[in-house]
Amino acid sequence: MNLRNEIPQRAFINAQIVQNVEVCDSWNESIEVVSKNYNLEHYQFMNPAYVVSLLYCLLIVPKEIWIKNNKQHIIFSEIDTNELKNRILSYSSSKPDFESNFTYNFMHSLRNSIAHANFETDENMNFKFWDEYKGKENFSCQLNKENLMWLLSIIGSKMANLRVKT
Repeated sequence: MNLRNEIPQRAFINAQIVQNVEVCDSWNESIEVVSKNYNLEHYQFMNPAYVVSLLYCLLIVPKEIWIKNNKQHIIFSEIDTNELKNRILSYSSSKPDFESNFTYNFMHSLRNSIAHANFETDENMNFKFWDEYKGKENFSCQLNKENLMWLLSIIGSKMANLRVKT
């Protein structure tokens, strides 16, 4: 079952939980109150909307980092290519020289996937991403929740440190 279509609703519910924290005594109470308002049982805040929001904020918004003529940006050298490859469940690319600059090419393709909403996710937050060029798929990969959260943590911490350095 692809939960991608639920992401807008979950993003709104997540926002309601965050906003409600100001009037509740705890985070858990806020989740409980908002869940009751929408007749939800066992609502998980860390859901596909949470992950996609992070992906969007980390890969789409700072476009100057991920653009083609910025292959030498420090963030690419700070991501361990071997660790990244080991954490990807599967990937394929028909792009020439994809392997020669793997980290950049992978991140650029992942960014394109997010920008065009070319992804699927299931109830376990296993994600499949793909990129297309002229109607043909030229990249795909699969990441589970644990490995995707690892990648988001790496990218996020590198960006946070870039902010501190400037």
